[in-house]
Amino acid sequence: MPKITSTPKTGREINEASMARRGIVNKAFKLHEDTVALVKTLSEQTGKSQAQIVTEALQMYANQCD
Repeated sequence: MPKITSTPKTGREINEASMARRGIVNKAFKLHEDTVALVKTLSEQTGKSQAQIVTEALQMYANQCD
């Protein structure tokens, strides 16, 4: 049952607080259509989220640069 308060939070406020607690930040990029299609395809093939595909790719790139 939801809490009853005098100043209820909106769904957006609840979501923002949840993301902040988990250390999640929204970041937007302008990417070429082919890159977006590749991320989507890899996501479908692996069953991983698109965010996870991008995260793993960045981690692999960072490891190569070390």
